[in-house]
Amino acid sequence: METMRIHLLKDREAEGFATFGSVYREGEVSADSAFTLRNETGAEVPVQSRITAYWPDGSVKWAAHTADAALLGAKGALSTAAKTEEKRGFGKAEKISTDTGKIRVEIPTGVIFADNPILRFYPSRDNRLITEVFPVLKLETRETTEDTETRTWTDLTGSVHGAELIEDGPLQWVIRFTGTHVQRRTGREAMPFSLYCYLWAGSGEIRFVHTFFYDGDPERDFLKGMGLRFRTRLAGASYQRHVQYGGNQVLFHEAATLLYSSGQKLPDGVYEAQLSGKTDFGPYEDVAKAASAELPVWDRYVLSQDSDASWMVKKQTRAGCCALKCAEGGRAAGTMSVTGATGGLMLGVKDFWQKYPAALEVSALAGNQTDSTLWFYSPEGDAYDFRHYDTRSYPRSLYEGYDFICADARGIAVTSECRVSLTATCPSREEMECFSHLTQNPPVYVAAPEYYHEKQAFGFWSLPDEGTEL
Repeated sequence: METMRIHLLKDREAEGFATFGSVYREGEVSADSAFTLRNETGAEVPVQSRITAYWPDGSVKWAAHTADAALLGAKGALSTAAKTEEKRGFGKAEKISTDTGKIRVEIPTGVIFADNPILRFYPSRDNRLITEVFPVLKLETRETTEDTETRTWTDLTGSVHGAELIEDGPLQWVIRFTGTHVQRRTGREAMPFSLYCYLWAGSGEIRFVHTFFYDGDPERDFLKGMGLRFRTRLAGASYQRHVQYGGNQVLFHEAATLLYSSGQKLPDGVYEAQLSGKTDFGPYEDVAKAASAELPVWDRYVLSQDSDASWMVKKQTRAGCCALKCAEGGRAAGTMSVTGATGGLMLGVKDFWQKYPAALEVSALAGNQTDSTLWFYSPEGDAYDFRHYDTRSYPRSLYEGYDFICADARGIAVTSECRVSLTATCPSREEMECFSHLTQNPPVYVAAPEYYHEKQAFGFWSLPDEGTEL
């Protein structure tokens, strides 16, 4: 029996699901072996395993394992054993729909056209809070003459060519979408994408891994914005609709209609209760409703990270009116919540400030369908320029190799990651901080360096040797 001991990386919490790898020498582990995972107390932890690489003799070289970090804890041991009967997955692969126990996900069959959601999800026991997911793209086209430059912006949404269930186990479901972005009015296609969707048994979270591929004309097609949009039917009046931007050091919180009025005096504590997430004001409900009719409705909020040290929040009542700056700071955590009277979503982008410009936008906050857009590339900033820096090459003064330009932007790709979690109420500061930490620092398990060295997992290398002074 081969055993691999693992531990949680520093500054990571044992929460959520984690996938880690194991490696073996040729002939050590047969392909028909099973895997057993135990935590530090020796209790067995459910684990979902799959072989990812084989040696020439058919034995296991690499394997991947998924487990609930809350059950595994800070340390664990993975062992091989005789193969047992496989447990069923928690979904129905032929329908590409599943219920994790907390969240139900449904994927339309066949080709998914532009402007149609690529998937929808909602709480398992309440199909009223439905959220639809759309890949979105904003292109900037530039036409230059001798003395003028014209810029136009085109909005496109994802059209899926295929949805494939690539992992269906008792703990984890993985669905892969492939497609391109299309402008419905003209039929123009641009920029392929792939999207992986991860779901876990008993979890109300979904993890998305999105990859954008550039296939445009660098002289004309500039990337103005790219991301995922989540369209949710929130419940409640405008003063019951909340938006929060979360983090470890700062938390911005407002409602679409803030119950603060200098003209019509509201009872003491109503405004404070609203900003604590309260949506039911009991005996003051009629007063709140009457006051809200005479107060502005802030229907759009956007937090934009325009550098590695600067973010800003703006809000707007409607298109055509000015956007007011209402908060600013250094490095945003990249998480937000958007909720109504019966709950909503927490959303977060991994490595948010590190991959600026990025943005978190909420539009139609008080509307029938609220859009929460995670911009992996923010339209608040300048469009990304894919052109070469000159019209000629410099092989004799710079390392460029040839007298002609070889660089070509087509084929450039970037991968982004985000998480979405259902919430039944407006989350507290502590809940937002916990979600932010999980988004930016998910659980990662590794073995000791000696284990990888003994297995020659990464070729030939040496461990630190302090036997001599040199």
